[in-house]
Amino acid sequence: MPKARDYHLTEQELQIVETAMKRDQRPGVRQRCTAIRLLHLGYKPDEVAKMQAVSIPTVYSWIKRWRTGGVEELATKPRSGRPAKADKAYERLVAEVIEKGAAPTYLASLEIEKCDRIREVLRTRLIFSVDGSITLSARAWAVQGLV
Repeated sequence: MPKARDYHLTEQELQIVETAMKRDQRPGVRQRCTAIRLLHLGYKPDEVAKMQAVSIPTVYSWIKRWRTGGVEELATKPRSGRPAKADKAYERLVAEVIEKGAAPTYLASLEIEKCDRIREVLRTRLIFSVDGSITLSARAWAVQGLV
């Protein structure tokens, strides 16, 4: 029979895990800390895996990472490969556009001439869906003053 593993945390470790569950800004860390706490409470790794919608080996990996380096080790590490296209300026622009509301509301706030220019650019540059919808990037262009 395999040896039973001990997933109990000290009071200090439990406090660290619970604080990270509530306050950490990284969703992955919150999820992994929740799994560590569930194991501490007596749930089995297969039960935790089912609750967290991950595989059992993933839960074991989180346990190992927790024991190796605590909360910081549970953070998602940068991955190799092509860097993301969206930089901080683009992310700010998207957030700004989202705050302005839906496209009809945004367009209603513009001057008629600018609406006409946007409409013409959209007709020439975008692929429309069957229902006539377009992507969010069209509004982002308008905010940047590209149209």
